[in-house]
Amino acid sequence: MGVAAGRFLMGWTDGHPGERPEHEVWLDAFSIARTPVTNAEYAAYLDARRAAPPPFWNRPDFSRPLQPVVGLSWGEAAAFAAWAGARLPTEAEWDGGTRRVSRGGAWRHADPWSPLAHRSSLPPHLRYSDYGLRLARD
Repeated sequence: MGVAAGRFLMGWTDGHPGERPEHEVWLDAFSIARTPVTNAEYAAYLDARRAAPPPFWNRPDFSRPLQPVVGLSWGEAAAFAAWAGARLPTEAEWDGGTRRVSRGGAWRHADPWSPLAHRSSLPPHLRYSDYGLRLARD
C-alpha cells in the first residue's frame, strides 16, 4: 500500500508516557505491506537460507501457513526484510540506540495497551509470540 508524503500527528496526548506527546511528523512517500509476513512466506526464506526456524514455529496454535510469523528477533526480521528486497518500518527517534520500536497492540494485550498509538521499545534480541512484522519499501 502506498503512503503519500506528508505531515501527520503522531502520538496521543492522553496516552501512556511512550505515546506522548502528540507531535507533528513529516514522512517521505513509502510503501508498507497491508498484512504481516505469514509463516508460509517466512518458510520460503528458511528454505532458501537453510536457517533455523524461530521459537513457536512448530506449536499448533502459531504454525498455520497463513498466520503471521512470530518469535523473530529484530535481527532476524531485518534479515528477512533484506532478503525480500524490503526493509522494516522505522521510527528514527527510537532506532539511534540499543532498543527497537514496538507499535500497536497484540492479541495478548488488554486495554489500555492495544491502541494504535501505543509505543514502546524492546531490546532487539527478544522474541515474543505476539510480535509479527510488516515490510516497507521506499
